[in-house]
Amino acid sequence: MAFYTIQEGSSEERKQVSNWLFGLERLSPDNREKVITAWISSWKSSSHRSLEHIPGFSFSSYKLTDHVNDVVHFGISLAEESIKRWGLTFDWEELILIFILHDIDKPLLMDMDGEKIVKSERASRLQHGVLGALLLNELGFSEKVIGTVATHATNSPFHGSSTEAYILHYADLFAADHAVMKEGLTPYYQKLTLPK
Repeated sequence: MAFYTIQEGSSEERKQVSNWLFGLERLSPDNREKVITAWISSWKSSSHRSLEHIPGFSFSSYKLTDHVNDVVHFGISLAEESIKRWGLTFDWEELILIFILHDIDKPLLMDMDGEKIVKSERASRLQHGVLGALLLNELGFSEKVIGTVATHATNSPFHGSSTEAYILHYADLFAADHAVMKEGLTPYYQKLTLPK
């Protein structure tokens, strides 16, 4: 079984992905098309019949479409404030790509068993982020985008040190904690231990 196949999708599917993704208009036309192809490839290679039904997390009704847009939205806000307050610099195009693509492999890693969300067979072989990085590499994204997506998961053995990785981390966990708290579970921020 192939992990995924690169697929262009129909014009209607491309329009559906384009209409869903917040921040897509901030990308160059070439990157917009690659992003749409990436999401089509992940979605159509998965067991999910529609974008709207792909779960964002295994424990929640929070949809992936909502999570990705939340991360883009809050990530842009964090980035803008970090420029104003701290003078941080980064490549906006790469940053938006990272936000939009950070969970590109989630459709491939989760299946539905009736109403229950279960790990896919792929998830037992590859850590979250790695499969997405493989797909993005095949589509020709930059090393920074690929590397950040590959290592962004909280359980990754290491994390990138770029400004883009730093901003993604907090935008992603902020949105994830929203989903966790909505389910009455302990949010990530209460699980983290800081050095003394």
